Amino acid sequence: MSVFDHADSLCSASCLLCRGTKGLKRIHRSLQHDLVVIHDENINFDQCVEVCEKAFPGHGADYAAKIRDYTIALYRKCADYALGRGIIIADTKFEFGVDEAGNVVLADEMLTPDSSRFWPLEGYEAGHGQPSFDKQFVRNWLKANPDSDFHLPEDVVAKTSAKYREAFTMITGKDLA
Repeated sequence: MSVFDHADSLCSASCLLCRGTKGLKRIHRSLQHDLVVIHDENINFDQCVEVCEKAFPGHGADYAAKIRDYTIALYRKCADYALGRGIIIADTKFEFGVDEAGNVVLADEMLTPDSSRFWPLEGYEAGHGQPSFDKQFVRNWLKANPDSDFHLPEDVVAKTSAKYREAFTMITGKDLA
């Protein structure tokens, strides 16, 4: 049994819609509990169906269901893969679009430090903040240094880069030069 067997409860909702880049209508999908973020507004699955229906008349329920199902499948596969390499994918988003033929397609990056939160499995304890391999390190520093004007010191940049490289090595088994 995987730590992520609860993914259905995390993904019971759906999408964010943006109009058009290069012929794709992009639908953004965020895995954050049973809510979906639309322009920073949480919606449930039924609301996602309404958003999709408004943008794609006659296809709202079908597109929302495909986005939900694709998201759950991608998340489970990737989370299990990462977990086997010592990383918990605690939070992520997938961005989907609809191509010219009406197919729901993956439309943007996925599972990067900018779109996900990665935690080391070793030392994980529920109930409090976790060490991470993502941009949370930078967020924490900025929060602790509100007068920084968003100017990051070299040591913060270097530590963040080292965290990204460590996660890459754990996931791929390869070192970045």
